[in-house]
Amino acid sequence: MYERYLRALLAPIGLYDLSAGTHNAAAISALGSALDAVEEKLDTALREGVLATAEDAGLEAWESLVARRPAASTAQGRRAALEALLRVREGSGSAAEINGTLRGCGVPALAQERGVGSIRVTFPNVVGVPADFEKIRPILLDILPCHAEVEIYFRYLLWSECEALGYTWAQIETARYTWEQFQCAVPEEA
Repeated sequence: MYERYLRALLAPIGLYDLSAGTHNAAAISALGSALDAVEEKLDTALREGVLATAEDAGLEAWESLVARRPAASTAQGRRAALEALLRVREGSGSAAEINGTLRGCGVPALAQERGVGSIRVTFPNVVGVPADFEKIRPILLDILPCHAEVEIYFRYLLWSECEALGYTWAQIETARYTWEQFQCAVPEEA
C-alpha cells in the first residue's frame, strides 16, 4: 500500500528511476513494506489500547487492572464487564448501581436492599446453586459493598409450597426423587 503511495509521490518529480530492478525501486519497496508493518502495529496498538475494541493482549491488560477476571467468556462480554467495573466509584452502593455492575460483569444475580446495610442476592430463574457459582462468588463479593451484610439466597423447594401443592410422601416416593432432585422440584413461577 505505502509502496504505491511513495511511487505516486516521487514519480512526478522525475529525479528517480523507479523501474523494476533498479536500486531506487528496491529502496521504495523496502520503505513501503516497513511503513505497512508500522501501520499494522499502530492499528493493533490502537485497537488493543481502547477498551471498547480490545480483543486479545489489550483486553488481558485491561483485566489486570481489576481484582477479578470477569465471568463473561466472549470478548464482547469481557469488555462489557470491564466497562461496568470501571463505572464503580465511591458511594455507588445503590441496588440499581450494584445490579448494573453485576449484569455488566455477566453475573446472573440480583441484589435487593433489605434494610439499612443489608443486601439479599438472588439468582433469578436458577434453582439451587448456579453451576458456575465458585467462579462468580469472588466477583460478586468484590462488587458488593464490604460494609453491608450480604445474604446469598439459593432457591429451593419450600415446605410451604409442598403443602400448598398438596404433596404427600407417597407422591414423592412414587416420583422416585433423590433428595437433590426433590429440593430442586420448584413449581413454575406464575
